[in-house]
Amino acid sequence: MKERLKMIFDRIDIFVVCIILGSCLCIAEAFLGIWDVFADCFVITLLATEVCYTLRCNEKLKIELIETKEKLKKAESELVKVNRKLTYTEMELESARLQVARKSKVVDVYRLLRDLWKKRWNCEHAKVNYCKRKITSKQLVDAMNHAEKEESEISDKIVEVDKELNELYN
Repeated sequence: MKERLKMIFDRIDIFVVCIILGSCLCIAEAFLGIWDVFADCFVITLLATEVCYTLRCNEKLKIELIETKEKLKKAESELVKVNRKLTYTEMELESARLQVARKSKVVDVYRLLRDLWKKRWNCEHAKVNYCKRKITSKQLVDAMNHAEKEESEISDKIVEVDKELNELYN
């Protein structure tokens, strides 16, 4: 609304000039007593002022349209920049996800290796207890069979996780 009022006041000078000239002509015709020409002059004055006002408003609107198009182009270029940043951020996010997956697999490998070491230590501890005659040979065989079974399962899991880890790095 402010822009419309500003546009009206920017153009009022032409409007006023047309009215003043037309009024002068109308007054001159009235003094001369030619009433037919007075009416024609009055109508022509109104039409001329309207045409001048419309032409000036159209010029102003064209200028505003050009400015708005420029602003739109700037906004679109900013939007493209933001989209590029978002795409870059999505790429960073995917990279971070991949790194987290790799690190979790490495942690799984280390956890499984620790479990494997504990089982082997339990087996060796059973052998030491057998040598110290704290357990019987049957208990030693049971402990060794149990430890070997668990070691085999853990080794299989290590192989699987290692394959997954190699796939993530390739």
